[in-house]
Amino acid sequence: GSIKTNPEIIEFAKQERPIDELTRILAVERPKYLREKLIHAFDWQQALDLSMSFTSLTLEKTIPDSAEAFAMALNIQNRMSEQQNVAKKFQEQLHLLLNNFEKDGDILTLKNRVQKAVIYFYKDFTENVLNPLDAHLDSLKKASKVKQYTTAVRDIKSGLEEFIVKLKRVAYGEILLTEEIDFETIAPQTNKPSDSKRSKPEKEKGASFFITLEMFRKGMDMEDIAVERNLAQSTIEGHLTAFVKTGEILIHELMSEEKVKIIQPLVENFNEQSSLSEIKQKLGDEFSYGDIKAVINHLTYLSKS
Repeated sequence: GSIKTNPEIIEFAKQERPIDELTRILAVERPKYLREKLIHAFDWQQALDLSMSFTSLTLEKTIPDSAEAFAMALNIQNRMSEQQNVAKKFQEQLHLLLNNFEKDGDILTLKNRVQKAVIYFYKDFTENVLNPLDAHLDSLKKASKVKQYTTAVRDIKSGLEEFIVKLKRVAYGEILLTEEIDFETIAPQTNKPSDSKRSKPEKEKGASFFITLEMFRKGMDMEDIAVERNLAQSTIEGHLTAFVKTGEILIHELMSEEKVKIIQPLVENFNEQSSLSEIKQKLGDEFSYGDIKAVINHLTYLSKS
């Protein structure tokens, strides 16, 4: 008798909702959940964050052809930012498509539009993000003292691949919206690009650096070069910083003696294990990652000359 008269159990029984009420709530809430899950599949923030981590990594670690790696990372980051803008517009369209679907049950229209979006994103993502990352990792296979860096890059790449795999499996409840898509035909992922595929882009990248150098020698500053070449200012900074390492540009052509004196003590013992972001944090907003990298390259040049 004590169980039946326990006040806590009686109170719990009062609060317990009847099955039909729970069924009604589920019927209302499930479409909301499925809607949010589908829309969230086109949220690019995770991929953008990973691409930004890669850009920071190319600055933090000492690797072969670091300026080219930084330029490539920026291209990927810019691409992710562009994709995020397109994805946000598609998310707005999805709200309207789902409103119509919930009214008339026309799954074919929803499926068709989602498939077109997934094909666009998958092709762009594979060709402009994953394949360049594969080529970059491939180029470092014979490099020394880069194990920590390549491991970090592979982790970032795995995160990006996981993101795109989720997009390939996008669904509305039990309905897989991408089942008719042949992803391998749209954009095959290259784990190891052939030499013939790699040689031309590398030459073009090298030429791009020297075009920046030539414009700089004509008296143009970074901002003007960036506008003229339709590139991000940080990309131009990366180009010029690379030439500090070779001695083709002197550090004082890029920054004041005072700035160099402030940065130098913090980077004198910089190595693969060092964190560029920690140095940046100590220096504050008046100093860019490019400034720090330029001083590191300056010290590298002095040690070799």
